[in-house]
Amino acid sequence: MAGRIVAGAVNRTYTRVDGDQFQVSRTAGMGSTVVASGKVADDDGGGSVVFLTTTFGAWPLGTLVVAAVFLLALAIYLVYLREYFNAVAAVIASGTAIYWYRMKFWGASYLRSEISKYLGGVEWRPGK
Repeated sequence: MAGRIVAGAVNRTYTRVDGDQFQVSRTAGMGSTVVASGKVADDDGGGSVVFLTTTFGAWPLGTLVVAAVFLLALAIYLVYLREYFNAVAAVIASGTAIYWYRMKFWGASYLRSEISKYLGGVEWRPGK
């Protein structure tokens, strides 16, 4: 736990390279962090192509969105039942899921910008 807190505080980026493959994360893979993995290959025109995939740890982005919507719907239902304390708790839990979503989305953007900074002139296109 201490390593995760320190790594988050200094906001470092850790990179592992193995041949033509690489892996980049902010906290060296500790916890449920965002990890960008890539592979460099040559294209037909003599340039290079970087295939980049992003993983979001134990709680993927889609799961966090579904959890946030479910918890908001639960809060509305609990208000209907006049369970106000539990409704507030559900709203807070929904806000936490939205916060995690935003932080993971920011983490992916940060890693992509770090990779772009070192590669120079990268044009990102989503995979087909």
